[in-house]
Amino acid sequence: MSQETDKIKIKTTHTHGGGNDGNDLKNCYFLPTNVDGQYVFFDPTGLPIVTNPMPLIKDLPFTFNLPGDNLTWWIPNPAPNSEAFSIKGRGPSATAKGSWANSEDGAVTASVRDHHTPSLGDDPTGESGTFQAAAGQTMDPEDPERGEAAHVAKA
Repeated sequence: MSQETDKIKIKTTHTHGGGNDGNDLKNCYFLPTNVDGQYVFFDPTGLPIVTNPMPLIKDLPFTFNLPGDNLTWWIPNPAPNSEAFSIKGRGPSATAKGSWANSEDGAVTASVRDHHTPSLGDDPTGESGTFQAAAGQTMDPEDPERGEAAHVAKA
């Protein structure tokens, strides 16, 4: 299997309440390591994102900072009743989903971790939402590497 088809790319995000921080996760992806159940998280340009733990472990919580921002992100959202993080399947049929949250101040504090109540916009408590990811090479018109324009250009 090629690395390209093994990328579990975040395709859709939803930010609760209408914010837009979830867009920052689009096209980030999980790539399996040579150890079963372990993954490295990458930004859309292909640079590894430092996660805690690293590598991240299938279905377990992790934190990270995206390049260019000072936000701490959590997958899954640590708030009670948030959707769990899960990766299912292998290779080009793998999928991932879960919830996320971030904090504008970038600090992981006990109060945020234990009682995080996400809000909208630039509020210091950050935003939260959900995501869906899938592996394989699908024709996605919003993805210039695999979209219709790239398909026509290669023909």
